[in-house]
Amino acid sequence: MIQAGQVRVNGERVSNNAQPVGPGDVLTLSVHGGTRHADVRLLEIAACGTRRGPYDEAVTLYIDRSPPEESTAGVDGVTAQAGMLREKRPEARERRLARMLSGKDAS
Repeated sequence: MIQAGQVRVNGERVSNNAQPVGPGDVLTLSVHGGTRHADVRLLEIAACGTRRGPYDEAVTLYIDRSPPEESTAGVDGVTAQAGMLREKRPEARERRLARMLSGKDAS
């Protein structure tokens, strides 16, 4: 992500993988989660861990300052559900449902 220019520390683009960070620093990440558009995440470092520990402990080391997600309402006002904007091939169940809704299902 750093080499692709998707990471900033305190608003400045990071070019070095060994950039030191500490409590109070804000990381800005451009995360592509399988959708066409990137989600911007703002993470403030609250503390540095002393060991590599479990998830529950790691979550307490940062504060998520990301803006709340906007509604992805379509033209007709229908809100997009999770997974609707993905680029991967639909699963068999989704294909059957699409055929049934379009009236092309012969069974």
